[in-house]
Amino acid sequence: MIEIPKGVVEAMLRSCSRSGDKNSRQLALLALAAMGRKYAEGEIASSFECLPPSSLHFSSIKILEAWDDPKHDAILVAALRRFAPPEGIMGALARKFVPEEDEIERPRNGLLVAISRMLLARHTPSSLPSATACLLERVLRGDRKVCDAEAGFLLYLLSPTDGFAKIYANLSNRVPLAREEAAVFLTLIGTDETLNALIAIAQGSPDHGGHEAACALLLSDNPRAKEAAEKWARRNDGYEETEGREIDLNGRKLKTWSMDEMMRANMRTFVQGCSERVNRDYAPLLSKWRRQNGGCF
Repeated sequence: MIEIPKGVVEAMLRSCSRSGDKNSRQLALLALAAMGRKYAEGEIASSFECLPPSSLHFSSIKILEAWDDPKHDAILVAALRRFAPPEGIMGALARKFVPEEDEIERPRNGLLVAISRMLLARHTPSSLPSATACLLERVLRGDRKVCDAEAGFLLYLLSPTDGFAKIYANLSNRVPLAREEAAVFLTLIGTDETLNALIAIAQGSPDHGGHEAACALLLSDNPRAKEAAEKWARRNDGYEETEGREIDLNGRKLKTWSMDEMMRANMRTFVQGCSERVNRDYAPLLSKWRRQNGGCF
């Protein structure tokens, strides 16, 4: 078997990480990281200079997260500035007349939220530079679409009033996942204000956040939350039941259900799974920032 010198392998991987297609660059970057940090550090920094946002950048984020080195904050901040959409009048005009395609907008929003989470996880209220905090607030205040509830929670750490308002607004988001996450994040925060918000939404239409709010209230140990969830179930008796409809397929009778029926029937399971993920990923972050802030939010 021919043994290829390590230097040759490194050179080949570096070349591929800079000039190959997206998938090849991603694989080359992961291979360099597996060889050792000194081989991949420069390539990761340069990967953020490439547009548009893609899985390559998420791989870079994962590698930086694994290294967990505050010295890489500069790379993350630069990436945040680079991928943040333009603000102000020009940004509004661009979004109205030249809207981004979904395959660009979705990874952009996901990347912005992932970078924001990493920076907040690495810092406390006292250690986060003011310029970085301002940049984070600007990014997180924007409409991050399917990631908007998550952005609202991260904004809550920086500005509780504004973050709460953003999460609350997402209880009426047209994207089901954003509604689920909004309800779960309010439950995680667990203040009187967030509990009152969930109860108020649960008293409204089940089709506009009320169902998600009621399912989230079921997860709380608070007696008021349990009572509100039980009241919702009595008011909306049968809402989670599905009848479906029969169709004829080559002489065979098959029963089918609409997406709306499937969502209603499985909402409790969806919210439960979302709660487990959110608590795993964000409860330690909330606890740290509360502790550093003297538990004031």
